[in-house]
Formats: sequence, structure tokens, C-alpha cells
Amino acid sequence: MRGLAWKGIVAAAAVLLSAASPPARADATVTDLALLAYRVFAARIVTPAQVPELVRLLSLLDVPVASTMADYAVLREDTGWRASYPAVLAAQAGDAVRRYRAAEARPDRDRIALAGQGLYATLLFVATDAGLAGTMAGADADYVRFAQDVVRDLEPVCTHVPAPGNTPRDHTVTHTCTAADGNAVIRYEVVRGGVLISGPPGGHAAEAARDSAWLVASETLAWRLRGCVSA
Repeated sequence: MRGLAWKGIVAAAAVLLSAASPPARADATVTDLALLAYRVFAARIVTPAQVPELVRLLSLLDVPVASTMADYAVLREDTGWRASYPAVLAAQAGDAVRRYRAAEARPDRDRIALAGQGLYATLLFVATDAGLAGTMAGADADYVRFAQDVVRDLEPVCTHVPAPGNTPRDHTVTHTCTAADGNAVIRYEVVRGGVLISGPPGGHAAEAARDSAWLVASETLAWRLRGCVSA
């Protein structure tokens, strides 16, 4: 599902965000939805009536609970189920973290991390809906630790290759960044007569990782660091 248009999904979630987040883009991807979901949770602006719709949106992520959570609006009427199901989600999220750490290939880690991010986002909303403050706080802390692992492990690999015959006044450098999922972005820095003609490159690591779990993790942590989430 990564890379598909999420116009309708993100537009629906953006209504709940109000001014808490930048406007949703028409070309938003799964990574945008995962980021949006966490920001909605962290802003603490969701009402109980809105939780089923948010969980339904999150069920569209490629996570193990997708089919179940699509019926959340009905299932949540069973108060016993609503109180106990966060433990199921917490176990699945923990399993995703273990599988992530056991995986060796970067594409596999990226795929598992995206699924884990979807699980944690869903868990946060369900625990909030059930009034389980302790579960919610624990899940939030676990999610942050998971994001820190992802940022450390899956940073795009960037290389900088000078062209043959470069001089300080006239040179070309090829900058390539490759994300964990294999997506690569190439930028060129060109200087003529000591004057920058194009570049310098910037943001190409994030561009390469636009559909990667690394982008979700790094932007989530940066968002928290800016003080959007109280410690």
C-alpha cells in the first residue's frame, strides 16, 4: 500500500487535527498517515466519538490487526473487549519490535518498522478510548524507544562522489542518498568559477526516505523535541 494516494484518508484525519498540524497533502503516503496519527494522539484533541474513525483509518495500514480494527466502532460497544484489547495490541507491537531487532536486511527492517508504527498508533488511540492511562503512557514510551532504534538503524546511506578533474573553483559532486527500502535520490552540486550553480543539496535524505519508517521515526522524535509533547 506504500506509495498509493491517501487523499481521502488524510483529508478525513486532517479535519480532526484542526490547527495542530500542517495541512494534509493530496499525495500523502502511509508515512504521512502514521505521522498524522501520532500528532493527533499527542495533541490530545480527539473526542471519544472520533476515536472509531481514526482507528478505522489506521486499520488501512498494513498491520496484523487491520481486519479487526476496521470493525472497531462495533466492537468498542463491548466494554470488556474495549478494556482488554489494548493488551492484545501491546503484545503485537512488542512482537513487531522483536522481529525488527531480529531482522538483518534493511528492507525487511523497514517493512516491519512501518507495521510496528501502525500498531503503536492504533494502540495509543484504543488505550485512550478505554481510559487506560497507564497503558497509554507505557505505549507512548515504548513507541519513542522504538523510534529511536529506527532512527539509529535505518538512516539513509548517503555518498558524495567528486567528478574527475575537479578544482576548488570548478567542480561537480554527485550526492546520492538511498533509503532502507531501496529508494534512491541523486542530487548534483555544481560550482563554476567559484560560484554555486546548482545545489548545495539539502533534504535529499528525507526525500529518499519519503516512504520509509525512518522518516516517520525521525520526524516524530523531532516533533517531540520541539516541545509539542510534554515529557
